[in-house]
This record gives sequence, C-alpha cells and structure tokens, in this order.
Amino acid sequence: MQQLKKIGLLIPYSGEFPALRETLLNPLKSYCNNRGIELFPEFIGNGSPKVVETAIEKLYYQEDVDVILGYVSYHVMVGLFDKVKKFRPKKFINISLGEVITDDFQLLHPENYILIGYHAWWMQSMLAYWLADQLQPESCLVCTSLYDAGYSLLECFRIGYHSGCSNKLDYSILKNNPGVFSADPLIAEIKRTNPSHVHVLLCGQELDDFIKKFEQEITYEPTISFAFPVEIKSKLSHPAFSKCYLVGDLHLYNKGNVLFESPYKHIFSNVMDSILRYLNGEDPIINHLVIFMADLCDQTFKPVEQHIQFPDMSNAFKESAQSVPVWQNPYLCI
Repeated sequence: MQQLKKIGLLIPYSGEFPALRETLLNPLKSYCNNRGIELFPEFIGNGSPKVVETAIEKLYYQEDVDVILGYVSYHVMVGLFDKVKKFRPKKFINISLGEVITDDFQLLHPENYILIGYHAWWMQSMLAYWLADQLQPESCLVCTSLYDAGYSLLECFRIGYHSGCSNKLDYSILKNNPGVFSADPLIAEIKRTNPSHVHVLLCGQELDDFIKKFEQEITYEPTISFAFPVEIKSKLSHPAFSKCYLVGDLHLYNKGNVLFESPYKHIFSNVMDSILRYLNGEDPIINHLVIFMADLCDQTFKPVEQHIQFPDMSNAFKESAQSVPVWQNPYLCI
C-alpha cells in the first residue's frame, strides 16, 4: 500500500463481544503511534446503514483518511458499495469472521473494498469434510440461527460435508424474535431425531442457552462439533461434551485456556494482526489451520489433524453461488 497518513476506524457496539472496542482500537492505535499516522475512530452503535454511511462520508470527506477499517455487517456494506467506489483509490477494509466466501468467488465488489477475516467459510468446509470423512456419522443435524453467518456458514458446512460423504444432513434453524435467546426448538429437534452427530453453528447467548439445555435435557451421547471456539461459563459434565471437535489456527494451541475463556477476543486479535500485515504490504493470510478435539468438561484440548487432504470444492461453491437462495444476493453474503 501507499504511504499512509490517516486511518479511520469504524467501531460498533457489540453486546456479544464486549472486548471488541479494545481488541480493534488498541493494536491499531499502537501501530499508528509507532508510524506517525493519525487515527480517527468513529463509533457506529449498532451499525445501521445510515449511521455507517454518515461515518464513511465524514472520514473520507472531512478527515480525508487514506483508508477506513470497519467491522460492518455484509448486508449493510452491500448497500454502500457504490458509495465506497466513489472514493477510489482510497480503500475500505472490512474486518470479519469470514462468513463471506473468498474473493475468488465474489462478484461485483469495488476494487477498493478489501475483506480481511478469519476465513470462517473455509474453516467450516474443512471441518465438515474432516468430520464426514473420519467419523462418517449416520446422520448429522446442524443447529443454527437467523443471523449473517447462520445461512452462509451452514451452506459452507453442507458443501464440505457432502464432499466427504453422502450421509443424511439436516438443519434446525432458530427464528427467535429480537431479545429472545432460547435454544428450546433446537433441543426439541435433537430429542425428536436423535442425530449421531450435532454441529453447533451458534454464538452469544443462544449458544450459552444451547449448551445449558443440552447438558440438562439430552440423554444420549452424539458426537458434537462447534463452528467457533466455545467460552465455558459453567461446569459441564455431559459425556458428549468431553469429546467435541472444532477448527482453529495453530496459535490457539499455544494460548492455553484462551480457547475457553476469551475465544472471540483471540479471533479478532488474529484478524487485526492480519490487517496490520496487509497495511505493511505483507500477506495477510491466516495462520495454519488445524482440527482440535476439545474436552469442555475439564477444559483441555489437543490438535488431532494438522495436514488435511481434501478434494477441490471450487465447483461446488460456484454452483452454490449461482443457484442456492441462502446467499440471497450476488455478493455471496446475507
């Protein structure tokens, strides 16, 4: 990138990730201070389209920043692509957990819109393929919810899973009203269908309620995988929780109980490291990904697979992008 003089940062309020402000702001502030770059943070509340648009105009017009970093929902940014395009060659870097498929599959993004994230789409496909190939469960139920990642990562999991086996794969999707976090419908579906494997694609309070209700009400022992690292908030004893699977970067293994104590802080810290590498003109690629087996009861974990060989899924993703309504728009996001 060209020599930077000014950087803008859009910070949303996040009840799910209370450490988000310090996780995004502190490393960038240190980076700017060390290089004589001016930093202009803008707090965007819940990140509504109008608030984000106003903040972008202020930073580009009034402050004349060279680049904006933002943690902004994809469906909001899709509506602002034309706005971002007007400010070329100034860049907009969207920070993400990586619910959107990589640039090889995206369409019509402005060339000055950069997406740097945790590559969760790739991680879900990778985990799903490994589970299907190694465990070969007779049936699998994905438990998810109606939010950005709830659709797109579900489809990524499906593609990876059916690249590994053709066994039955079902979905149960929460449709809670705002402010409601009950996982009861998911627990009821597990009781009704008794899947041999359960993949949990939830976060925040819905995930907390799912874990609590599963612990209390499920009387058999399916294998379980999680889309993201799980923060442990109470003592668990269900035997199914003693052998869970998830995918993450190898650095998790060197972070001790960060896997169970502050997983999202760790994830966003890794994303910020990638962004700072990008600002330095380096490759922002994610750390080496591995499959972990976690014991949520005694809070231990170990890598079980570090060198996964799996088929090329490019055609499956392209076909999905063209035909599956879960993407809802040509940007392959919600």
